[in-house]
Amino acid sequence: MIDDPSKAHAKRSVSWPELRSALTNWRLIPHVIFTICGLAPSSTLSSYAPSLVTSMGFERLQSNAMVSIGAWLLLPINLLWGFTADKTGVRGPWVFLGLFIFWGFNLGNMLLIDADRNKRFAMLTLSTAFSFPWHPVNGAWVSANAKSAGERSITMAILIMTANCSGIVGKQLFREEDAPKYRKGWTIITGLTTAAVACSVWANVQYYILNKRRLSRTGLSYQY
Repeated sequence: MIDDPSKAHAKRSVSWPELRSALTNWRLIPHVIFTICGLAPSSTLSSYAPSLVTSMGFERLQSNAMVSIGAWLLLPINLLWGFTADKTGVRGPWVFLGLFIFWGFNLGNMLLIDADRNKRFAMLTLSTAFSFPWHPVNGAWVSANAKSAGERSITMAILIMTANCSGIVGKQLFREEDAPKYRKGWTIITGLTTAAVACSVWANVQYYILNKRRLSRTGLSYQY
């Protein structure tokens, strides 16, 4: 809205051209893919982390308390990600960085699957702490690249539905037959986050090129 004041003019309904523009916007494809691939592991970590810690050999009550460490760390990291993205004026690179860090810690979980329980717990905590600081920034990124208020509303609805779908995928990652170390689960999670990182690069490149062209044509400095 700062770059294009027309976005601030709310309307009572969404026009057909806005609906068609949002539903045929191929630029959303990488956002849909990396939202599902990135949030699916995040949702399963939030649900199964206590069981994962218990499987490492810690007591159940102790496991519940230990899992909260990553969740508490996630709060300031979320705020830091949003603040830094706002101050730098770019969203895409911060989405990529968040997913890349998350990928690195998930890779660590897979590689340290036979390590001692303290190393495994430390890596799990870091994965939880960096599980989705990129997601709110991604919402702002998509919103900034909408052409109108109506298109923005539809686009954000698509993004929210995509995030909800990721929860369905996440519930299938850790299976009982894969316990207690969940080798297949961590391998799949690493693969999903690899795809998420690749799609975030795709999104960054497309906006960098297309927005640069749009700026030269219209004079509006759309957010990258």
